[in-house]
Amino acid sequence: MTGCYPPRIGINHVLFPGDRQGLSREEFTMPQLFRNAGYKTMIVGKWHCGDQKEFLSTNYGFDDYYGLPYSNDMGMQKGREDFKEYPPLPLISGDEVIEDQPCQESLTERYTERCIDFIRKSKNCPFFLYFAQIHTHLPLYSAAQFEKNSENGDYGACMAETDWSVAAIVSELKKRGIYQDTLIIFTSDNGSRGDHGASNYPLKGRKFTTWEGGMRVPMIMCWEGHIPGGQVCRSIISHIDLLPTLASLIGESPGEKKIDGVDCLEIMPQ
Repeated sequence: MTGCYPPRIGINHVLFPGDRQGLSREEFTMPQLFRNAGYKTMIVGKWHCGDQKEFLSTNYGFDDYYGLPYSNDMGMQKGREDFKEYPPLPLISGDEVIEDQPCQESLTERYTERCIDFIRKSKNCPFFLYFAQIHTHLPLYSAAQFEKNSENGDYGACMAETDWSVAAIVSELKKRGIYQDTLIIFTSDNGSRGDHGASNYPLKGRKFTTWEGGMRVPMIMCWEGHIPGGQVCRSIISHIDLLPTLASLIGESPGEKKIDGVDCLEIMPQ
């Protein structure tokens, strides 16, 4: 969101429910970048930059929000009795909790519907949509139809549901005639845990490690008419490079504060 390594913005630990800390309101964020350029902005899914009202995403440049304020494992679960540390998962719309402990099997469908609704409402103006998928973070919950057809249990079902979700959004973009005007970026925040048959091979390490297997992940960019299909770029960039790179793409300033990310527009396949 900020183009910075966490220590630069004072966040040195994973934020938990009820944490008194969150992203500083002084930071310049990616949605603020797009809002300054006249874009509508929305986040769907996990925010995880603070769950107190003053730290929710609508205070940082997002026009609207629908999702969980932290990871889906940070709520009530079977065997947990410390409800102060792990209260019911709050599903938030805007800046209000609309449901406690929502059915996680239905969340991807509900998230996808909100994304499509936002695209429809934004058809006459540019928009920035940040969709932080729930899958395949533990615990694994998928809709029944995907679980029924999975050959790899819950994990395979969650992957299939993610594929369905992306396809539904792409279909909507095409239906609205704006697919060619939309840059789609799909990536992950960390490598596999090494379970459910997933592997980071040939990279060493896994999630929770600083080996490449824990931190190096693929990134897919799709922009019909601008990025030719089938190309492979082997240069390495970081998530923190997205803010300055997208700022360069739309001709906006990445903010006045010092950041760690760099403009990587030149290495994007053209």
